[in-house]
Amino acid sequence: MSAILTTAPVLTVLIVNYNGRHLLDDCLRSVAVHAKVAHEVIVVDNASRDGSAEHLAAHYPQVRLVRSERNLGFAGGNNLGARHARGRFLLLLNTDTVVRGPLAAMVTTIERDPALGALGCRLVYGDGRQQESIG
Repeated sequence: MSAILTTAPVLTVLIVNYNGRHLLDDCLRSVAVHAKVAHEVIVVDNASRDGSAEHLAAHYPQVRLVRSERNLGFAGGNNLGARHARGRFLLLLNTDTVVRGPLAAMVTTIERDPALGALGCRLVYGDGRQQESIG
């Protein structure tokens, strides 16, 4: 998946997990396919009881696993993961995310405009319908 880095990654992909073992493989495979930029992947496991952490440790040694002793939720899990991140940019993903486009394009966009502090992407449901990302 992620190559061993000799320099700091440009992108840190943060995935917060809570009992999402059944979703992790698809998510991690899609990141590996579409992250053609120096990156690292950090999965914060929020005290899962479904074997998620053990599965990650056994099958994804290139992914940095950060274990929380309690469920910190999405925001708390991302804050914990961010403390371990080495990338210049953070990409926050849910475990049910399947990346379908080049992450390098997002990195290029945010690098070109120093006024940007955050960047969102187009979200679609599994059937291809547009998913609203604001409320």
